[in-house]
Amino acid sequence: LESEGLRDSAINRASGEAQAVIVKADSRATAVRVISDAMGHPNSMRAISYTIAEQYISAFEKLAKECNTVILPKSVGDINSSIAEVDSHFLHSRQWLFLRL
Repeated sequence: LESEGLRDSAINRASGEAQAVIVKADSRATAVRVISDAMGHPNSMRAISYTIAEQYISAFEKLAKECNTVILPKSVGDINSSIAEVDSHFLHSRQWLFLRL
C-alpha cells in the first residue's frame, strides 16, 4: 500500500512537471507571436531598442549581484553606442530571418 502511494506521488509529480513545461512553452510561443506581430508596427524599432536597453542594464545588475568579476563592454561609458551595436546585430539577424522565410 505504501509503495502504491509513493508510485502515485511520483506519477503526479511528473505529470505536474510535464504540464508546467507545456504551459511555459505555450507562453513563450505566444510571446514570440506577439513580438512578431508588433515588429510590423511603425514604432516597433523604438520599442525593441527600449527592450534591449532594459535587458542590457538588467544583465549588468545581475552580474554585479552574483559574482565578484565584472565584465564590461568596450563602450561602457556610452550605453547608446552599446544599444546601437545590439540594434545593428538585431537588424542583420532580422533581415536574415526574413530571407530564410
